Amino acid sequence: MSAQLPGSGNELVALFKLGEERHMRAQVSEGLVYLNSLGYFRKLEASRVQADPDEATGYCWQMPDSLLEIQVEETWQTLGRVNGGIRSHDELLNSLSVFCLHGRHRQDCVDPRVLADLGLGATFVLFSNPNEFFRRLYRAAMEEYYQVQFGPVEYVDRFTYNGPMGAFRKFKERERESEFRVVLSPGDDEPITSKLGSLQDVAIIGSADERLKLTPSGK
Repeated sequence: MSAQLPGSGNELVALFKLGEERHMRAQVSEGLVYLNSLGYFRKLEASRVQADPDEATGYCWQMPDSLLEIQVEETWQTLGRVNGGIRSHDELLNSLSVFCLHGRHRQDCVDPRVLADLGLGATFVLFSNPNEFFRRLYRAAMEEYYQVQFGPVEYVDRFTYNGPMGAFRKFKERERESEFRVVLSPGDDEPITSKLGSLQDVAIIGSADERLKLTPSGK
């Protein structure tokens, strides 16, 4: 599989799922795929590494940097400075169900030991045939009458970006997560569990602390 980060020219070479060992083993042996809603991540306690209060943001508007002044008799006195963006949440986005993966790219250091630093789990599943995995997940979702979208997350600067956000844009402070998402709609803000059957032919399980290096071959 080959995918591109929007506008970056940075080719995606590997997809990982990170989590607790028991969950990752169930994913490989049974094809257990668990999707949470965007609203779930938005409402998580701030101490949880997956928490993101900016999830389900529909749009980001920038305000021009300006001074706020008040006229006192014949002079103007500064009250303060107005700057920053306005973010609007979209309640329809809250209910979208997402399966979150971690992508590694050609310019990255791709030693899986760096995955442990993300705090998302000490065990990884590496999808050795992601196209086949997505085909099975897509088929299962369509059988339940879900619409399916998947692709890499684009990371934007909250202080300069003007435009729509949605399920596939997040702010740059989370860029190290290098997320790749599968999004199912419509949803009802409840978790979705799907069993695809054994994924042992398309996925490899391992510890994020293992000394293992993935070296992308050149063209």
